[in-house]
Amino acid sequence: MELGLTDKVALVTGAGSQIGFGRATAVTLAREGCNIVVADMYLEGAKKTVAEIKKLGRRAIAVKVDVSSGSEVDDMVAQALAEFGRIDILINNAGIAGGGGFFANSKPESWNRTIDVNIYGTLNCTRAVLPQMVENKYGKIINLASG
Repeated sequence: MELGLTDKVALVTGAGSQIGFGRATAVTLAREGCNIVVADMYLEGAKKTVAEIKKLGRRAIAVKVDVSSGSEVDDMVAQALAEFGRIDILINNAGIAGGGGFFANSKPESWNRTIDVNIYGTLNCTRAVLPQMVENKYGKIINLASG
């Protein structure tokens, strides 16, 4: 089925884990014709995902980024734009689980990193790609969450 994704550029955060939704999403989009920015805190995993995408005949780059850092996200978007000229699709997939254990016994201070990555990371990435999407009058943003 033709989804109209040929030569679109997708930025997928959290796509370095070899067992997660991000990698599967990035590879699926590449199979549908997208070129991919594989973004992850773990560059080695991101490079593995890129290698898989390139075997499919698509272009891809790996970018090391902590999405909770606005400046790192801005740098990631700048790298993507330098390589591909635009970002058509943003998949906000990066996320981490809480500190573990029974939630009722958790302390609010243990929630900060989870909130920084899962919420502020989504906000940082969305804010960073929106100006060029608005300028291009095109863009799709998909936010994922897992429990």
